[in-house]
Amino acid sequence: MSYSSDGELDQQSAAIRIQAWWRKEMRNDLKKAEEQYRIFERRQMQPVRLKTSQLIDRLEQLRKEKRLEQVKYERIMNLPARKVNDFLADEQWAPEEVKIEENREGQRREEAAKQIQKAFRAYSCRQKAGQYLKNIQHIPLKRRLELIEEINERIASKKTLNRCSVKEIETEVRKESWDIIS
Repeated sequence: MSYSSDGELDQQSAAIRIQAWWRKEMRNDLKKAEEQYRIFERRQMQPVRLKTSQLIDRLEQLRKEKRLEQVKYERIMNLPARKVNDFLADEQWAPEEVKIEENREGQRREEAAKQIQKAFRAYSCRQKAGQYLKNIQHIPLKRRLELIEEINERIASKKTLNRCSVKEIETEVRKESWDIIS
């Protein structure tokens, strides 16, 4: 920053300071808006997450039941008629190993569904945040020109105490010193 002889900032350095302050304020406002948006998203997505996970669990359960019923139906179709009743009686009491394997498969699918859901949720949040920031940061050309004009008016309306350059002041001081000597 440059100073005039009276210690006042000249207009250019004052304009630079104003611009720096303006940028800093805009960054702070943007950070606050981003934080508020993250909080808003968390609050909005929580009930959706719970409902989605419940629906996914129910869907997986229905798919599993459907697959079991299809396998049973195919086996019944391939059995001779006299063995169908025996098969149905035995099918009610599934062996423990089969149940354990079905539980493991269900857990693997549940974990995969959770990871996919998490990835989609993160993608959705990123898209919404990007759109929000774009809407905040975009200032239409007409409004931008109005703001620049308003800033120029504010800067122009302020009067400085000394409008003389340093060279003019030095020449006046020299003239006065010559007048005193002569």
